[in-house]
Amino acid sequence: MKIEPVLISGDEHGNVLLLPVPLMSGPNLFAVSPQMRVPDAIEVPDDQVSPYYFAQRQPRGDATSVLLILNDKCNYACSYCFELESSRSDASLNELDAIAAVERAFSNAARLGKDDVNISFFGGEPTLSLDTLKLVVAHANASSKNTGIQPKFGLTTNGSFGPKVLDYIIATFDNVILSLDGPEGIHDKNRRTVGGKATHGHVFANAQRLFSHFGAACLTFRATIDSDEVTSELAAVVDFYEANFPGAYVHIEPALNLGDGDEIVGKYDAFAKAYIETLEKIVTIRVQHSDLFFKFKADLTELDFCGSSSSNFYVTPSGAITSCSRSIREHDSNSGVFFAGRIQDGSFVSNPVAENLLKRNTVGMAVHCRTCFARFNCKSGCPSLNLALAHTQGARGEICKSVKWLTQQYLLHLLRHGEKRQRIGDIH
Repeated sequence: MKIEPVLISGDEHGNVLLLPVPLMSGPNLFAVSPQMRVPDAIEVPDDQVSPYYFAQRQPRGDATSVLLILNDKCNYACSYCFELESSRSDASLNELDAIAAVERAFSNAARLGKDDVNISFFGGEPTLSLDTLKLVVAHANASSKNTGIQPKFGLTTNGSFGPKVLDYIIATFDNVILSLDGPEGIHDKNRRTVGGKATHGHVFANAQRLFSHFGAACLTFRATIDSDEVTSELAAVVDFYEANFPGAYVHIEPALNLGDGDEIVGKYDAFAKAYIETLEKIVTIRVQHSDLFFKFKADLTELDFCGSSSSNFYVTPSGAITSCSRSIREHDSNSGVFFAGRIQDGSFVSNPVAENLLKRNTVGMAVHCRTCFARFNCKSGCPSLNLALAHTQGARGEICKSVKWLTQQYLLHLLRHGEKRQRIGDIH
């Protein structure tokens, strides 16, 4: 098949040529001479293209992956937490609604001929609803015995649990996302308990145990950067992970106040510059950032930032189905945008008006994104962030500039510090 290449201006050493297709093997990223004439299309063998390139988005009603937001409460009071923008409800997910969502995932998997389902737990802090969590896990395991469909369990946590819960997590979960903002001084500056106590020592000890069990493959760390000295703080975070968790996956994001467009622009620009500078320090760890996850699709209307446009099936404590983990309460300002239905009497009831609006959150539906060279990693941007930026004139354009610069510099870094031919992007 013929693929249209993307040429990205580089530096004095050359430009970047990206072949936007997920390849099973071989490179799709190249360093090229500024004098090179780039053809309009490049022939790629059909058998080298991942089926993911042509796959259609899974409709929300056919979800085989569910995220259960077990509660709207937390024992931490992190200074940058987006959930503190509106008061917590302290609500907990009804056990029957949780089981109904899991049963729907199993029935969808059976109907679609899939071998497994993914069940993830989120909050608030999900381990504060341990009884419900264990009930759901037991029910899923029982359903697996009856159907032959294997459940895979995921957990996003602040790491505040004790030794018995830690043992249970190790025995039960397939993957864990753990928030740990780096060294003690940085972590404890923002991540304290509701009563104001430091948390680093406890979380660090749990992190060490989890890392020794799961290794890098199944444990992802989340580090949030919130500092006026973003370059030095980010460097300290990288040094911390290199020293204590070599080879780990570390997902790094800036703390963005979604209510202030001007602040978002300034923070993101500073973060982007610090991120590129910090890449030079990395030896073993694998850093990740949401705007640098590359995905390639033949149809740009199948490409979105996070799955909110079609597939996300997130069950809120009230039983609503939200497509965004930042919008979980009925009174949230964006609930009318992201609430795509609800669990009612054990069944999923879709909200067709919301679904039609959510389907627009794709690269193919965003005129200003269709020809942008960063469209495969920015993917039209976080929908929740875009709504926040809409209130500040020019803010979205400024974020776009920063993301384009970040993309260019990141790709140049890959080519400058590795082979001149590389393969990037998801293949499944």
